[in-house]
Amino acid sequence: MKKVLVILLAMAMLFSLAACGGKTETAAEKPASSGASGAASSGGSQPASSGSSEAKTESGGAESAKAPKELGYYDPDFDYTQYPRYKVAFLSMTAGETWDVYDVAYAHWCEKMNIEYTHIWAPTQYSAEEFLSGMQTFIDQDYDGLILEASQTIPRAADILNKAGVQWVCGLSVPRDDSGTMLHPAIGFDNYDVGVKIVDRLAQWKEETWPDVPWEKVGLLCLDFSWNMEIHQRVQGMEDRWAELHPEFGASNPDPAVNPKNLFIGDIATATNPDQTAAQNLTTQQLSNPGDIEVWLVATPADLYSQGAANAAALMNMTDKVCTACHGGSMLPGSWDRGVDDSWRYALYAPQGLAGEMVVSQLWAYMSGLATPDTIYPEWVKKDDHGGDDHSYPFVMMPLNFLEKDTYKEYLEWTDLYTYGPGEKGVWDYEPVTDINLYPSRSEVPDSYK
Repeated sequence: MKKVLVILLAMAMLFSLAACGGKTETAAEKPASSGASGAASSGGSQPASSGSSEAKTESGGAESAKAPKELGYYDPDFDYTQYPRYKVAFLSMTAGETWDVYDVAYAHWCEKMNIEYTHIWAPTQYSAEEFLSGMQTFIDQDYDGLILEASQTIPRAADILNKAGVQWVCGLSVPRDDSGTMLHPAIGFDNYDVGVKIVDRLAQWKEETWPDVPWEKVGLLCLDFSWNMEIHQRVQGMEDRWAELHPEFGASNPDPAVNPKNLFIGDIATATNPDQTAAQNLTTQQLSNPGDIEVWLVATPADLYSQGAANAAALMNMTDKVCTACHGGSMLPGSWDRGVDDSWRYALYAPQGLAGEMVVSQLWAYMSGLATPDTIYPEWVKKDDHGGDDHSYPFVMMPLNFLEKDTYKEYLEWTDLYTYGPGEKGVWDYEPVTDINLYPSRSEVPDSYK
């Protein structure tokens, strides 16, 4: 039977997909924003509207001399000052180090594209109503575009922004309505495949570290957040992959009451704002009742969950017999830099610099009038998930790479090389790399899209 572990949190806590392990701007370098009015008023001169640009063309862009080579990506040879200096702000439903890191990335790419950028604003009480009220303030102050991080309020926000004629994009959030239909282009990941890859890496660790322990004595604990479709898809991938690797444990089953043997799910969807402590409690509860399990693999959707799982293992003196891996990883390099050596060993990482390029470039294309949400990234339009028959919204997959203790410094320095350029100071303070082709900067379009 499926063992579903649930903990009800006594207070609402911040839900963050990850926490920053890299260097961010200091308070002196980044202007503070305590409210929408203060943040919005920090902008400078009022830009002309995108519709008045003399450089605006009617074509898709790549063939035009007055457009970047590829809409949706930064073009270092294009003169962005041909267009008005658009005014853009980043609005997030929650604060936290994760969003501070993305804030730095957005600011960097905005500067490259001649965009006036207002740093992150978030409601003080993580309230949807406060978020939408603050968003209206930015609309009233004639912002040309907004970057949103607000998955639960996207349907309402989209309706307001579309009626106001303000261009917008999502950061990590996938813009869907309550039925799951896409409302706008998305930049993200194949969440199911994320789950598969995490289980594969955990299984590899077990074989490398405990080859003599039979799989009958190995348990897989998956931490879920089931009301979030994107995260739940990762757990579905984890369960299916476990069943594929070990058919002797039984088949995967969509029935939530049935699971393959030795697979356990901790679901904290009933908590208002799950946090690291919730993950730690769930892990402790399961590891305290191990049955015949000797080695534990803990698959999680975000940094805070894996950190909580690692804390639980450490307090129970089980670090050597536990391995946790997550999707995220911003927090992990800083932990390793401080000499921490616990059971959080891997993270499937999407670099903020690469994501920031596409988020800002996409928004610039909309504000300039060179592209629309239905024409951007045409190669990334899924045949069965594009916003309904009347739309062709793309879902662009980002390249992902596992952060591992032996190689993370090289990979992170490569992300700085891509984002900031040769010889430029980036976010990370490791030995620089010079080979721009060391890792892929884009994902290949999968066959399932064609």
